[in-house]
Amino acid sequence: MTHPSDPHAPHGAPGQFGETQIGVPQFGGGQFGGAQQAPQQQAPYGQPPAAPPFQPNPSFQPNPSFQPRQPQPGPFQQAPFPQGQFGPAGPFGQPQFGQPFPPPTKSRKPLIFGLLALVLAIAAVLTVVIIAPWKSSEPEEVVATFELADGVSVNVRLPVGWSAATDSEKNETLIRIHQDDEERVLSQLSDNLRTLDKSGSGSPMHIVVMFTGACTTTTTTDDWATRNKDDSSTNHTERWMYASSKVDDRKCLNLSGVDSAADSTAAGTVARDLLQQLINEDRVTASKSV
Repeated sequence: MTHPSDPHAPHGAPGQFGETQIGVPQFGGGQFGGAQQAPQQQAPYGQPPAAPPFQPNPSFQPNPSFQPRQPQPGPFQQAPFPQGQFGPAGPFGQPQFGQPFPPPTKSRKPLIFGLLALVLAIAAVLTVVIIAPWKSSEPEEVVATFELADGVSVNVRLPVGWSAATDSEKNETLIRIHQDDEERVLSQLSDNLRTLDKSGSGSPMHIVVMFTGACTTTTTTDDWATRNKDDSSTNHTERWMYASSKVDDRKCLNLSGVDSAADSTAAGTVARDLLQQLINEDRVTASKSV
């Protein structure tokens, strides 16, 4: 007896499973030996009736020569490499490919370049702060030019803290050199000097006056000749210094400086020191037009 799954088993002839009546199969005494069932009524709307429960044939004997096929290992049932060859198994049972690579060594070049740029920037800032001549708050010396009588032109390079202005006395043009905070003109300074001489009630004064005319000192060259004079009294201190330099055979450029106050300490020698600086440092130059 051959198994129904055997390809050489003969197929049943028509009627082996019974005839069909109005689309309903008749399971008669066929190969499976089931008991013949009574015809069933057709389900409404053409729906097939429920199949009867399966009843195996007690006479069926398996073929002893039949060997069921053993499953063959698929291409993905076994790891292609021994477990752990490239590291421990991953979270899904597959081997990981090696331990994590160590982090790459970071180059120090960016750090070095950054530090170098920082040092250069600091050096540039310090250079600007230290030099910065345009931001300097220190005042600078001033050179002033004046025209005096007899066609004499004078250039004066004034030290810091001193100013010069044109003034007049007895219709004669003079140059008054005074401290920056001194606001009195020459006539007011002359009145103050007389007050100090009489009563000692005037204010301290330090002034240098420049003019042309007869030489106030004896000189035969264009070099400066100087002399000092003390006109102090019991009421005040009055210290003078005179300087002359020849402009031509008849005229000189004269400088007269005076320090005066009610007492010697307040009088000091400020104007005298300025006049001496003007001479020693060649800060006064004169020329005469032809």
